[in-house]
Amino acid sequence: MSRQFGARLQGFCKDGPDTFILEINAALKKEIDFLNANDRGLSPSFKKYWMAFFQYYVYNIMLDYALDHTISQ
Repeated sequence: MSRQFGARLQGFCKDGPDTFILEINAALKKEIDFLNANDRGLSPSFKKYWMAFFQYYVYNIMLDYALDHTISQ
């Protein structure tokens, strides 16, 4: 799950900054919605871990955006 999410976010780096922000926020929302829709039997700490993990990936790709965007051009 984590590699797929990171790879999906990295794919958005080819787009301009405004589109990039919209796309990564939509990807984050999709993952959190999936987690919330399928959380039966999951502990709150497990959900909290994954939500923080996804948010971390979003922040991390934002930091890498300038370099990744330049490379993808």
